[in-house]
Amino acid sequence: MRSIRLWSCALFLFGAVSPARAVVSGTWNQLPPPIKRSQHTMVYDSQRNRVIVLGGYSTVAVPADAWEISLGASHAWSRIATVGSSPPAFGQHSAIYDPVRDQMVVFGFTDQPTQHNEVWTLSFAGTPTWTQLAPSGTPPSTRIEQAAVYDPVRERMLVIGGDASGFQQGDVWALSLSGTPAWTQLVASGSLLPGRSGHSAIYDSARDRVIVFGGFNNNALSDVWALPLGAGTPTWSQLSPSGTVPARENHVAVYDPTGDRMVVFGGDTSPGGLLYGDLWVLKLSRPAWSQPRTSGAPPDVRTETAAAYDGVGDRLVLFGGRSSATGVYFNDTWSLSLGKKIAWSLFEPATPIAERFGAGAIYDPPRDRMVVFGGSINNPNLGGPGQSGPWGFAMATGAWTSITTSGTPPSDRSGLSAIYDPVRNRMLVFGGQSSVGYLNDTWSLSFASNPPAWSQLNPSGSLPPGRAGHSAVYDPVRDQMIVFGGQAPSGQLNDTWALSLAGSLQWTQIGASGA
Repeated sequence: MRSIRLWSCALFLFGAVSPARAVVSGTWNQLPPPIKRSQHTMVYDSQRNRVIVLGGYSTVAVPADAWEISLGASHAWSRIATVGSSPPAFGQHSAIYDPVRDQMVVFGFTDQPTQHNEVWTLSFAGTPTWTQLAPSGTPPSTRIEQAAVYDPVRERMLVIGGDASGFQQGDVWALSLSGTPAWTQLVASGSLLPGRSGHSAIYDSARDRVIVFGGFNNNALSDVWALPLGAGTPTWSQLSPSGTVPARENHVAVYDPTGDRMVVFGGDTSPGGLLYGDLWVLKLSRPAWSQPRTSGAPPDVRTETAAAYDGVGDRLVLFGGRSSATGVYFNDTWSLSLGKKIAWSLFEPATPIAERFGAGAIYDPPRDRMVVFGGSINNPNLGGPGQSGPWGFAMATGAWTSITTSGTPPSDRSGLSAIYDPVRNRMLVFGGQSSVGYLNDTWSLSFASNPPAWSQLNPSGSLPPGRAGHSAVYDPVRDQMIVFGGQAPSGQLNDTWALSLAGSLQWTQIGASGA
C-alpha cells in the first residue's frame, strides 16, 4: 500500500503540469475536455455557432462550470471564464438559450439533498456574467428533472413537470424574459399531462406547440403529448403515433426543423433497469415512430446525457452521460448528421488518454506541450505498447495526440520520474516499477530527431537502487538530474542521487548534511 500512495504523488505531479499554465490570479482552472459527467445540460448558442455544457454530476462533485465547444473547424473545448456569484453546483436542472438577450437561463436544481426553484442567467455579451433573477409572481415549487423549452414567439421559458420532493408533476409554468421577468402558471383545459420527471420536451416551431415524450412516474413512460401555444386556453392532447418506441426516461430529444421531426436518443427505464443507446425519430406531420438507419460507429449505451440541435450544421450534438448505476461516466462528444445520410461521428479533436496514475510528465517548451509516458491503471505496469505513450498534450488547444517515435522504447512502467533536458532537447526517464520489479534504468527520448528517438543511456558510476514513486528535477546550474527517495523492495527511501549530463554520463550519490 505504501508504494501505491507514493505513485499517487506522481499523479499529482502529472496533473499539476498543465493547470499551472492556466492559473489566473492564483486560481486553479481545469483544462479541457470537461470532466466526465451526467445530469448536465447543453444549449446551442446560435450567435457563436457553439454548444455550451453546464454542471451535472460525476464521480467527483461537479461545480457550476460552463464549457463551450466550437462547432466550426476547430472543435475545441474551452472553459468559459465567468464573473459573478453562482450556485456551488447545478445538477438535474433545466436550461435554455435566450437568443434575444444572448443568455443562458437555468431553472431548478439540487445540491443534494436540497431542491431549489431559483432562476439564474449566464449572460454572454461582454464578460460572461452570472446573475440570480428575482421574477415576480408565484414561482413553481422546488423541483428537479423537469423539462424546459424556449418559446421564441412570446420570448419566454416554459417549464414542464419534474420531480418535486419525490412527487411527479404535470404542471406548466412560463417565465417571461422580456421586460421584468415574471412567473405565470399555464392552466390547461381538457385532459391534463400526467405527472412525470426525466422526460423530454421540444418546441415544434412549424405548429407553435410543445411536444413532450416519455419520462418516469412509478414506471418509465412512452406516451407523447402536445400543447398548442396559440390563442385561447392551452389544451393538452395525447398523440397516438404509429410504431412502437420502448418506454424510457433520462433520454435526450431535439427538434429537427429540416426533417420536421423529434429525434430521441438513449435513456433508461429506471435505476437498475435497462439502458438504451438507440435512436428514434417521431415524424410530426403524421405522427409516426421509426428507427432510422445510421452509419458510423454510434456512442456507447448511456443515460442522463445532454444534447442540442446545431442549426448551422443540421445535426444533433451530444456530450457525456452515464452508462451504469455504479458510476461509469463519459466526457466524449458526438455528432449525428440529420441530412439525407444520418451518420454518427466522434466529435472531439482528440480522445483523452487512458486514465492512469504514476505516469511521468514533462513540459516541452519549444512545442508548448506536456509529454506523458507510462503509468498504471490497476496493474504493476500500464499494459501493452501504445498505451504507455508517449502522449503529447497541446497547451494551446487542449488536444491529446500519440507521439510517434523511433528506436526501442523503455519497458512499460509506472512510478517513474521524468525531466526535460533543455540543453539537448530531450526527455529523460528514470526507474519505476514494471512486471519484473523495481527499475533503475535511464532512457532518453530525443526531440531533435524526426520522429523523436528512444535510446537507453548507460551512465558510469554506482547506479541508484531500483525504485518507483520517487521525484526528479533538472538542475540547470550544474546541468544534472537530481533524484530523491521513492519505494524499493527494502522499503521507502530518502537517498539523493545526481546524474551528470555534460560530457560522460555518471551517477553520484549526494551525501547531504542535516536530518
